[in-house]
Amino acid sequence: MLSIFWRLLIPVLLLVLSLYSVFEIGRIQPQYQPLLTYLPYPLLLLAMLLAQQFNRLRVFAAAGLFMLAFITVQLGLQQPLSEPRPFFLYTTLSLLLPLNVMLLALMPERGIWSRYGFVLLLCLLAQAVGLSVWPEASLQQPFPYRYLFDSHPAQGYLLSYAANLLFALALLITAGLLVLRKGETEAALVVCLIALYLTLQLFSAAYISAILFSCCALCLMYCLVRNSHDMAFRDDLTGLRNRRAFNETLRSLAGHYVIATMDIDHFKKFNDRYGHEVGDDVLRLVAAQIGKVAGGGVAYRYGGEEFCVVFTGRQSAEACTVFLEQVRVAVASYGISLRNLASRPPSQKQGQSQRGAAAKAKTVSVTISVGVAERGVELRKAEQVLKASDQALYKAKKQGRNCLVLA
Repeated sequence: MLSIFWRLLIPVLLLVLSLYSVFEIGRIQPQYQPLLTYLPYPLLLLAMLLAQQFNRLRVFAAAGLFMLAFITVQLGLQQPLSEPRPFFLYTTLSLLLPLNVMLLALMPERGIWSRYGFVLLLCLLAQAVGLSVWPEASLQQPFPYRYLFDSHPAQGYLLSYAANLLFALALLITAGLLVLRKGETEAALVVCLIALYLTLQLFSAAYISAILFSCCALCLMYCLVRNSHDMAFRDDLTGLRNRRAFNETLRSLAGHYVIATMDIDHFKKFNDRYGHEVGDDVLRLVAAQIGKVAGGGVAYRYGGEEFCVVFTGRQSAEACTVFLEQVRVAVASYGISLRNLASRPPSQKQGQSQRGAAAKAKTVSVTISVGVAERGVELRKAEQVLKASDQALYKAKKQGRNCLVLA
């Protein structure tokens, strides 16, 4: 849950600041206030350009969706909602926006320049064209449950019952996906949904659409920045911090710290015997156990089958060995079911019917060796501590593997 909190922190702060700006708009001199109506255009365009640079379809589509919605607000919703055309546009926007954001949250990330992306963008353009040519009289005609789509359904509420229900459903699903995936895009979409709801609910507030659509653009850009950071400093296979992140950490270490170096025993033989795909599974499983290290340790994939853990603070190397021993024992006692890739069932249905047999599949286990060193009088530099832990790891290998050695 802590990782979700950090993903939501900045977007929520942006939303709070945006709402504060809405209610403090009077502090801006009147001659400058109209400039706010132009602010979402460059911000949303910049979000689209950044999404294109990182090939993030969902962010690109979300920025395009918000751009089309803001243009609709500026061109078609500057008259009272009691008139037919503004009422039609407002009602349709209040239904399409949560539906589309929910769709973007449910989608897997496939990249912009794909058939999947082309279909999605075509769908958004079709909605924009349909919104511009569809007769507004369609909402004026009597039809079953029409009252669900009327604005002002109750005192203090501008959005219709149907729109409120769709926003609640979209927020529930997107928040659930955020908990499951812990993704930056889901976090941004959650806050954007709230911003869109507030925009349409408090529609009479001056410049609210310009300010909150700008907030949406900033949330999407922040999401891309966070994603780019993960791309640079996270190992794609294991999800741990990578060698670049470890090197950055080494340069910033000060005071007392402990470095542990770990290596999977006989991994090359295991990889040659069972294949690279099973080898990748082993790396993921071992990384998952190392990532759970207690005592404030931070895990990194140093390269290949080698991992590092860094402990900062006043605890000694002896104290850290307790947590490292827990990891070593957890890895050694974890049974790995070998996948027979050649006989994998062609369909999910067949796979479900064979899961009982899968439980009888051969299981193997792997072990790790650990070397530990701490900064002291003789080891002053981080590179020296790392070299000492690596030498301790070599001793652990010589002593029979599946053990821990202190430098």
